[in-house]
Amino acid sequence: MTEVYIVNASPLFDPQKCASVLSSLSGELYLHIKRKKITVDRARSLAGYLVLAYAARKAGYDFSLDDVTFEPNGKPYPKSGKMFFSLSHSGDYSVCAVSDGPVGVDIEAKSRVSLLISRRFLDGKGVEEWTRREAKGKFTGKGFTEPDEPNAVYSDYDYDEYHVTVCAKEKAGEIVTVTLPD
Repeated sequence: MTEVYIVNASPLFDPQKCASVLSSLSGELYLHIKRKKITVDRARSLAGYLVLAYAARKAGYDFSLDDVTFEPNGKPYPKSGKMFFSLSHSGDYSVCAVSDGPVGVDIEAKSRVSLLISRRFLDGKGVEEWTRREAKGKFTGKGFTEPDEPNAVYSDYDYDEYHVTVCAKEKAGEIVTVTLPD
């Protein structure tokens, strides 16, 4: 089963609030997030991992954020290997997909800048194609430019002024909105 969760990360854009929540983490994940130089990027990343912890519990996985480790290329994965997840963020939002098989997720604002980028690299096919390629690259681990994956199933969502795509071996469930605790 593949589940998708989204959170508005903007409450963590306050540097003191972000630092306070970040201080509750430890290990590799703490260092990974702390290395981000821009506070907003740190906040979005932190929000994504907080949603990951929530999503893993909701999906019934025995998981804690201390279980997160990283491949040499920076891709996060659980030490237990019992679940798969993918994270993405754009603007105010962070999104997380959890699954029992490989999964990729991407979110992009449907802004003019995103449209210009997608036109430049995707012959005008739009932000939906951009998110599909990003999600597929995370799903396969082969990158953005590789050809389509024949076993990929895409789930597309419009959320606020954003587009979200999940790529997995099955259709993902409806997107679930999560609110960060105060």
